[in-house]
Amino acid sequence: MSKQSVVSIDIGSSAIHGVIAFYDEKTAKLEIVGANTVTCPDGIDAGDVIDIGEALNSIKILIDGLEKTHGTKDSAVFVSVRGQLIKTADQIDGISVTDSLVTEEIIESVKKAVIEKAQITATDTLIQIIPKEYKLDRLKVVPNPLSMDCSYLELNSLIVTGPRSIVSNIKKACLLDSDAPLFYGYYSLGNILASKESKKLGCMLIDLGGMTTGIVVYVNGIVQKILELPVGADLITRDITKKLKTLQAESKRIKETYGAVSEEYREDGEFEYSIGSSKKTAAISDLIKIIKPQVDMQLAYIISELKKNRVDISALAGGILLTGGGTNLPGILEAFEKPFDCGVKIATVDTNRISVSQEIADSQIYTTAISTLYNELKSRFSGNSAMPDLPGGKEGGFWNRLLRKVGEIV
Repeated sequence: MSKQSVVSIDIGSSAIHGVIAFYDEKTAKLEIVGANTVTCPDGIDAGDVIDIGEALNSIKILIDGLEKTHGTKDSAVFVSVRGQLIKTADQIDGISVTDSLVTEEIIESVKKAVIEKAQITATDTLIQIIPKEYKLDRLKVVPNPLSMDCSYLELNSLIVTGPRSIVSNIKKACLLDSDAPLFYGYYSLGNILASKESKKLGCMLIDLGGMTTGIVVYVNGIVQKILELPVGADLITRDITKKLKTLQAESKRIKETYGAVSEEYREDGEFEYSIGSSKKTAAISDLIKIIKPQVDMQLAYIISELKKNRVDISALAGGILLTGGGTNLPGILEAFEKPFDCGVKIATVDTNRISVSQEIADSQIYTTAISTLYNELKSRFSGNSAMPDLPGGKEGGFWNRLLRKVGEIV
């Protein structure tokens, strides 16, 4: 078989989002062919697994559905994570270069030196090391030192860590081996959605999620800071629930069907909604009066946290890129433009770079899963017609691993 399927999973606030793709060995092309979301409020909370059984079942449903629809099985699996308990920290270290030539082994060695210097606590574990820039002989800064000459190689990086127990539980729920990698979703997003020019000018990527908002700040072409704040679109849904006394699912439907940040983005009128078996009506203008204060409060909080973290918004000539499910709310772009006073645009996956339907790309809820898949595989596919060694691929697919796990328990 010339095609191997790959599934990319994004552990969200209270749901699991996934895409499935095929890699064609003949054309060396990666094509995303499907996407799906499974809600899991009893198993997932703010990106953390709170019930392994519930989370595992939801992931089974997600992967099974994607594989059956597209006629494959035993897909390789990538898992991206985020959450307020995940931490990032700057770290710099360097090593002497043997024979004055930077090889792949030298690059791996300098990464190990950086990790060792970081002195990760016993209760935490490494998730990912994000290279910012390399410096040759303490003089020349380069993005990629491979095959270059120098006697001393220095790496400036961002170390991503998380509580050991949380990382372990996520891997268990996804049936990954303990040494399998996880990927930091916000780093992947920035790599795909922010152009080199925008990063060079200085820009900010804001991912509007359900219960959290992720912010990635770029200055002079490199990641300067990554923040995750406890605000998001689900808080708007919560306010609608409180005001209209509806169930959460009905509140979400109301928000997505009739909601907006300002009255200029919706024609006024009435809409119908359900409270149990009863039918009620409300004015769209009254709904907007519920939504706008929450959006304003979140914007004020985001700006306050950026100032607290010494992010100079005025220096970001590349502007602000918005992504995530929260961008689907009419008027949200304009709501950001006013307080930030800079260029703001909705960032979507470039379908010229990634083979994916416009419908999946425009939905925004699959952007992290798509970005993680592309970011982690593009270098492996480059110039190589054979399928790379992927986590959980072929005989290590999800269902085979599940059967082995059941066998171990029995």
